[in-house]
Amino acid sequence: TIDAETSNHIIIKAEDTNVLDIIKGGVNIIGNATTSNRFYVTSGGASITGVVDIIGTTTLDSYLIVDAGTLYVHPVLDRVGISSSTPSEKLSVAGNIMGSGNMVLYGTATSTIAGPVELASNLRTTGNIYPSQDVTYMLGSPSARWANIYAATTTIGGTVTIDTDDVRASGLLTISATDMRLSASAGDISATSSNDIYFATNNKERLRINSTGYV
Repeated sequence: TIDAETSNHIIIKAEDTNVLDIIKGGVNIIGNATTSNRFYVTSGGASITGVVDIIGTTTLDSYLIVDAGTLYVHPVLDRVGISSSTPSEKLSVAGNIMGSGNMVLYGTATSTIAGPVELASNLRTTGNIYPSQDVTYMLGSPSARWANIYAATTTIGGTVTIDTDDVRASGLLTISATDMRLSASAGDISATSSNDIYFATNNKERLRINSTGYV
């Protein structure tokens, strides 16, 4: 039944129940006599040029594509692509990502970053940091050095090169090794102290130079 008597309305009724109300500003779909959905298109699709406000849950049984390549949702593989119509992972982004909050990653799989990573703030970790290969990569470079390194214990397996003429300790400095040699390619080997200097072998003192210079 079509009701055209109501002012500024065209109302379509089924079994004396309004199912479609066409007014000057839009269309109000109240129900559908052949399906539980309020709006149902069997074929041909629907084209909407205005704004669509959706209240409630919307279920899509096929692909969701926004502006050809801006957003692409793959319903079979359960993947989402941003600026990518062929998402290879659960979330594939072709471009830069900017966020104002925290990024939390769960899982035990290894994360791979193909390009450099630059942080504008501090980096903290609750685990260890390892290189992917042994004796292959460097921490810093001759032209990009760390200002200072704070460590409770340091284990260095190879050669140690100190590019300075001063090594200081705030307390007792102990250097121990199975074999130790002091060598100078040019100049003297000197030891300076306001107190005595002594040498010992087999835990016994063998030579002492006191602060006045006597041996």
